[in-house]
Amino acid sequence: MILLGLAALYLAATFFSWVAWYVMAGGGAAKPSTACDGEVDQKLGRLPLKYFDTHAHGDTLSRVTE
Repeated sequence: MILLGLAALYLAATFFSWVAWYVMAGGGAAKPSTACDGEVDQKLGRLPLKYFDTHAHGDTLSRVTE
């Protein structure tokens, strides 16, 4: 009986994991961020190379993701 319960729990967890992946991959949360991707890319492209030489990679990433 316990084995059947564990199998059912595993199947339920697998199903809900798949549903969550499908919703996220389908653009549910990704669409708003892709609207800004082009703007961020253009902004970073306009920065001089000296900016990247004098600032740490993590600092640039944190500014972009704020």
